[in-house]
Amino acid sequence: MRTDVAIDKLCNIAPVLSELSEKLAHDTEFKAFMSEKGDRTNRNFLFNVVPHLLKNYREEAFNILAVWNNTTVEAIKEQSFGKTIAEIKAIFEDEDFRSFFSSSSASDSVVVE
Repeated sequence: MRTDVAIDKLCNIAPVLSELSEKLAHDTEFKAFMSEKGDRTNRNFLFNVVPHLLKNYREEAFNILAVWNNTTVEAIKEQSFGKTIAEIKAIFEDEDFRSFFSSSSASDSVVVE
């Protein structure tokens, strides 16, 4: 991804992630998962955390997906579930997304490996 595109996306996503991060800081179920030692793979994250996020923080997730995919929240809501899961997986596998958050993360931040 070109730098100008990545920066625009990350800047537009950052406020949503900031708000979501604040909510997750008080979410005991999320904190329990993140404090577990062991399997912290994308697959484990996808099957354990993503359902929790989609259940409890759906609007935030839709906003992130909409910005990342240059579309609207309404389009995300109307697309197939398979496409939504593929987009979530793509975000977590995106090197730009991961490097941004791993390089700017504090010790209590989420870093998906």
